[in-house]
Amino acid sequence: MLLTASAIAVDPTDNRIIYIGTGDFDFEGYLFFTTNGGSTWLPRTNIASDMWVREVKLSPDNPKRCYVDAQRTNSIVNPLTAGYYGIVARWINGVESGLSAISSGIEDELGNKIPIFGIDVDGKTDGIIYAATQNGVFKGIDYNYMQSPSIEVLSPPYGFNLDSFPMRVYGNYFLETVNKVTITGPSAQTEDLTIANGGIQSVSPTLIIVRVPAGLELGTWEAKVEVQRDAGTFTSDTATFEIIDQSSEGPQFKNVKFDGLSYVEEFAPMPVQRGPQVIARIEDPDGINDKGFSYVWINKATLGRREVTDEAEFDYDEISSTEGTVTFYVDPPFDPGSYDFIITAHDAATSEVLPDGNPNIWAGILEVEVGPVRVIGNILSYPTVFKPLKEGESTIAYNLSRSADVSVYIYDVAGQIVLTKKFASGLNGGRAGYNDFTWNGISDFGSYIGNGIYVIKITSGNKGIGTGKLVVFD
Repeated sequence: MLLTASAIAVDPTDNRIIYIGTGDFDFEGYLFFTTNGGSTWLPRTNIASDMWVREVKLSPDNPKRCYVDAQRTNSIVNPLTAGYYGIVARWINGVESGLSAISSGIEDELGNKIPIFGIDVDGKTDGIIYAATQNGVFKGIDYNYMQSPSIEVLSPPYGFNLDSFPMRVYGNYFLETVNKVTITGPSAQTEDLTIANGGIQSVSPTLIIVRVPAGLELGTWEAKVEVQRDAGTFTSDTATFEIIDQSSEGPQFKNVKFDGLSYVEEFAPMPVQRGPQVIARIEDPDGINDKGFSYVWINKATLGRREVTDEAEFDYDEISSTEGTVTFYVDPPFDPGSYDFIITAHDAATSEVLPDGNPNIWAGILEVEVGPVRVIGNILSYPTVFKPLKEGESTIAYNLSRSADVSVYIYDVAGQIVLTKKFASGLNGGRAGYNDFTWNGISDFGSYIGNGIYVIKITSGNKGIGTGKLVVFD
């Protein structure tokens, strides 16, 4: 049978090794392989009875491994799927070793296969294949032939010897192939952390979470990851971390939000709902051990308390061991009233502390109301003197006791309304807590307002709930 050569690839390390793909109008796609420059060919492997070979690509790191892109004749097909549209197969030394791990294909948002116009193999990272499609370039990963993983970050960079602590190992393409994480101390003390002994808690393609045991010696430790690939067992490069005593100041607060709004001390007390969501930004240069957050609220002589111990409620920032966010809801909900709200943060490096000015403490004043909506405090405008023609905009800010539909009116000295703004309940302008909007000084009539003192009036349900003033002088 006469076949047509449709693709060729030559091993750059040995030009006697050649791969040739074929195809004809009978849809007979084959791969031929020679190790002697073409004197003999083997094996004559049929890729698919209804396909023809369009491309043969060799892995730069291992030219003995090639990827074959096959498609149906007279059609534009996807070579990254083992289904209707085409296949990418893998050969090692001329022997077929199965479809690559990228054989799941490329699909659009509706699950339709995307036509593809060509593939290439990454020249730097083993096991990465790129496909050019009508929707852009996609990347496929042949996980089984990725070589040694590379550890990028260990988290936290510091651990504490009196308690076990979680550590996050970032790297590349771990998947379920992780055999163990080995840590070695300054005097050659070695610990193997595995799934079986509970040392490895979870594994994803780029992250392993392990729990380092208590009682380790102080000093610099090394960590390595061992993974299992089809091509064998590989060990990562080395990353280091420190085991220190419990002298860290512990986690400290950067910012606290209630229902998405930042607490601003100048606007205290801050109006909140009865059961607000609290989001606290935490940092610790020595690394955060994700345990030991609590909050306390004090109302008159009543003390309430809740401990936040579920690790799922604390999230590290991506690729970070020193910053993150703790999220929780006030439960049971507040009764109406004013509260001194206090959050404490502590981990294996710090014992729990009560409010005494310690940096592990955050404190604020909250106001919980369930009655009629009202403006809490003053209605502010800044800059203090508004110059529309020179400065462009004025910001008008106010606090509401609860969410409600509100209207904001600005009057001139003659009592004429020059601006009307309406805000829906729950959105900026009508939400519990801090609200603001900007104004460029152009009235509802389309012209700039003149110099003078203007009255700001806020209403809800046709009832006035707060007033302020705006000074204009250009």
